[in-house]
Amino acid sequence: MGKRLNVVQLSQKKYTLVEGLSEELIDAIGHVEDTFTAIIYGGSGNGKTNFLVRLLKELKPVGDMLYISYEEAHGKTIQDLILRHDLVNQLPNLRFSDGETFEELLTMLRKKKSPKVIVLDSWQFSGLTLANYLQLKKEFVFGKTPGKRKIFLIISHVQGSQPDGKTAIEIKRDANIKIHVKNFIAIVETSRYGSRKNMVIWEQGAKHNWGKDYKKMTAYKDGTKATSTKPKPERSSKTTVSILPPETDEDVVAAMLEALKRRSS
Repeated sequence: MGKRLNVVQLSQKKYTLVEGLSEELIDAIGHVEDTFTAIIYGGSGNGKTNFLVRLLKELKPVGDMLYISYEEAHGKTIQDLILRHDLVNQLPNLRFSDGETFEELLTMLRKKKSPKVIVLDSWQFSGLTLANYLQLKKEFVFGKTPGKRKIFLIISHVQGSQPDGKTAIEIKRDANIKIHVKNFIAIVETSRYGSRKNMVIWEQGAKHNWGKDYKKMTAYKDGTKATSTKPKPERSSKTTVSILPPETDEDVVAAMLEALKRRSS
């Protein structure tokens, strides 16, 4: 039998929020708890990885992180990711795994000093099932032990405008936060913590691809322009957040676009 609370008890329940997020991210996904599930989906070359890195850098203070690279393992592309985004210095609390079975994942997460943030990249290559996802959520998001509650960031390929595959679509329905990365804008379809606007990943690329729709895609959803009223807590150390460090793939795209403009002029 589940635990039952009356309206007074539930209204007085205390939740732990992630502190210190930028106003830009709060506008996009809200004042998130320190435990949630999010699905981030989009086509290759749309800025999905850059958005993920930005999110990880902002979540850095919550604890250790594990990036499970089911698709690319410990390949050179992962090394390139680390070097391109200066993760050695920016995210020293991040580790990369070249794959975990569901049983290995459960065993690891149940340990006392297990990572707080887990990236599953990509869902289609993980071999995990919807039942696996629901068990992870039940134990490590809804779980009764605060120290073992986790943040799961699930990366998904797309088929058209939806996550690829029936299971990925079911996860999208269930996830606390659903983000479609398209043409260098993180389109927040839903955040149960509130979403006031989408988030630009790479301004130049987004403006080029969205054209006249750029302003509409980046406008506040409620028609206002007020910033978050929640004060930022002071930190003893600052984390430098850069969405696009030098020499990213997007820089190459920008150079190509500029070359095409010169040819057509």
